Formats: sequence, C-alpha cells, structure tokens
Amino acid sequence: GPMDALHKLFVEDEVVILKMNPVNEYLGPFLERAFKPLVDGGYFAVVYGGAVIGGHLAHHDGVHSIHMTGSDRTHDAIVWGGSPEEQERRKAADDPLLSKPISSELGCVTPLLIVPGPWSASEMDYQARHAAAMVAHNGSFNCNAAKALVLAKGWPQKQQFLDALHQKLKQVPPRKA
Repeated sequence: GPMDALHKLFVEDEVVILKMNPVNEYLGPFLERAFKPLVDGGYFAVVYGGAVIGGHLAHHDGVHSIHMTGSDRTHDAIVWGGSPEEQERRKAADDPLLSKPISSELGCVTPLLIVPGPWSASEMDYQARHAAAMVAHNGSFNCNAAKALVLAKGWPQKQQFLDALHQKLKQVPPRKA
C-alpha cells in the first residue's frame, strides 16, 4: 500500500485515498504519521473498512482512477460485478462496471537479481540471509516478496550462493501469513 501510494502521488501526480485491508488496519495510524505532511496538505488520506467502503470509493465521482491489490476475486467484483453470472455477462460484452482507469497488483512473481562478484564468506552469508529474509518475511504473503531468483549464468560462486541460501531458508522457522 505505501509503495503504491507513493507511486500514485509522485509518479502519477494524483491525490491518494488509501483504503486499508481490514487485515492490515493496524498499520493505518503509522502510515498517517509517516505521511503527515501529505495528510495535512490534503494529498493523502487513510480510510478503513471492508468491501462496502471499497465499493463506495470505487464508484465515487470524485475518484478518477483506481489501483488495487488483493485477489483476482476482489478485482473481478470491482471491475465486472458481484455475481459470477454478471461477471461472465459483462466480460463477454466487454462492459466493465467502471470506465475509469484501473490498475491492479493481484499477486506477483518478484524477481531477486543477484549481482555477481567475488564475494567473501561474510558477504555470502549476509546476502544469503538477506535473500532468505526477503522470501520469508510475513510468511512470504507480501505481494512484493522475492519469488524468482535471477543469477548470472557464469558466476563462479553461483552454487556456493545457492547452497548458502538453502541453508538460511532451512533455518527460518515457519511463519503464519
């Protein structure tokens, strides 16, 4: 959410209302504090609630574009309608519920690019721990958690890194998403 909000604010030059998923509502006050100058200026607001609030915002005349994260079911309900029948009908007719621009991040296969080099044992250990943490954080439930490892084909330490990464991942206790 915060990364998407920053993109909308500073890349797309838009005012942002960030609706927190009820699972993550506890983060809202922290985000409001972190974004306080933008909140005070009227450029950023955090709101709370479930699907009803989200639907209200999505259809509000004052909202000119939507960016959403979540499941494909959430996306389809917002874009194509609430019931499977309505969704099927609207998709077949290419008749979305909303005509405003909509972007979605509905899961991701975030690459982790490893820049090769002659790494010392301590650098190898650090980078393997870092990569394992990127995968394991929040039970790998984050949309931007590392999911695909990209390594240089001819890197002489490639297998050493993979072995170190496997070892670090084995040491991570199971986490609940």
